[in-house]
Amino acid sequence: MKFNILNILTMKSKFFLIALSASIILTSCNKDLFKYENGDSTISISQIHYLHASANGTTDVSTDYARLGETIRLTGTGFVGVKHVYVNGYDTYFNLQYLTNNSMLVTIDENTPIEQVNDQVNNKNWIVLVKENEAIKAKKALKIRRAAPVVHDISNSMPQPNEWITIYGENLQNVAYVQFPGADISTVYADGGDNLYSDDEKGTYVRVKVPANFDTRTAENNKHQGAIIINADHDGNGVCETPAYFNYRRGLLENFEEGSSAFNNSKFDASECTMTDEASGNEDGTNDGHYYVMNSNSTYISDTTASRRNIYVFEKLEAFNNLPSELDELYSTDVALQFNVMCPQEWNSGNIDVVFDINYGNYKMTYAPWVSGKTDDFSKGFAKGSWFTVTMPFSTITDFQGKTFGEIRKILASIESPVWGIYFENVDQTNVLNGVSVEFKAKMTTITPYIDNIRVVPLTVSKDKVYGRDNEYN
Repeated sequence: MKFNILNILTMKSKFFLIALSASIILTSCNKDLFKYENGDSTISISQIHYLHASANGTTDVSTDYARLGETIRLTGTGFVGVKHVYVNGYDTYFNLQYLTNNSMLVTIDENTPIEQVNDQVNNKNWIVLVKENEAIKAKKALKIRRAAPVVHDISNSMPQPNEWITIYGENLQNVAYVQFPGADISTVYADGGDNLYSDDEKGTYVRVKVPANFDTRTAENNKHQGAIIINADHDGNGVCETPAYFNYRRGLLENFEEGSSAFNNSKFDASECTMTDEASGNEDGTNDGHYYVMNSNSTYISDTTASRRNIYVFEKLEAFNNLPSELDELYSTDVALQFNVMCPQEWNSGNIDVVFDINYGNYKMTYAPWVSGKTDDFSKGFAKGSWFTVTMPFSTITDFQGKTFGEIRKILASIESPVWGIYFENVDQTNVLNGVSVEFKAKMTTITPYIDNIRVVPLTVSKDKVYGRDNEYN
């Protein structure tokens, strides 16, 4: 009996010890679990990294800014237990699966405010990590930008000194300065609008005055031709540049400064072709020597224009043989025909056509700014009474698509009696809008467009410069 009682007491003692040990273990585990969930009592951000893949295998690099939609990696200490990430004051989602005590991934939300940041002193250009205890937090400076800036068009790519030009694009807010090609050219800085200002609300354009010492007449060493650099790296969205066609005088086919020696009036109606040194109705007052004026007539209606058009025929395509060889390796999407146009009237009807096989009407490009929704929209820079540049890529001609410019030159050289022309006519136009073919009827018109500086230019952007991260301006 004593033996049984002693055994029971012994067994009870063992159960008590086991229960006590389990309680101690569970309490210890709970403390560790609590510590894991809530992190240490301190937290810090040591570095911010931009994630990217590169040829040398680097997966991330240090950065002090991030763009909307980008994913960044934070390194530091005490990240376990973070409950909120604020970017410019915006509560930003982060993935707990990629959270460790020393590293975490954060994707910058597309809705993160950039200009209109509440309580800007404490929120703007900061990333803040907050634990469950609001007093435990860490912050580090981080500038937030939109997508990289990009240029789509230049209103006039062959302007005169002191003339205003407009550079069209996206994300062009808060431009600090514009740098024209040429080491001896002064950089134009933002000055409240006297020489440079940008569309800081929508970022769709930059207006800048061409420096007074910019050489737009000669091609000596081509030192003043190439790309314009737009810098908004400090308060804007970064740095970008235009294609390298600005003032590309090496590609000139005809500037009319030698009279009409290269261009001849057509057999159709020579009286309709006029060269002038006075562009009537030119509101910006610039003058670049001689131009051709295309005298339209109110009788030019679609059913009567087949035999009457303003036309100038280049006797031969010899000028194409003198173009820079650097163009030959570029594909048709990256080479374009450019010319300047000034129209003192509202452009209500009528087209400028360029044909590279004038005898048979083959290889034609059409500029028709009065036709809405054109997919080959060459009219971004059009403004009544001002000179602007029309840029027509050779890829808009179906037969030239997928070919290099060198191959295009061979095609042109193989034409029997190779001559080309540029002319004005007023005919109906057809365009495809939302998959539906829409006809635009020509109207009576009396517009008198002027043309100048016909040239072939590259549309490429330099790959030699690195602006920010990995040529992000592309």
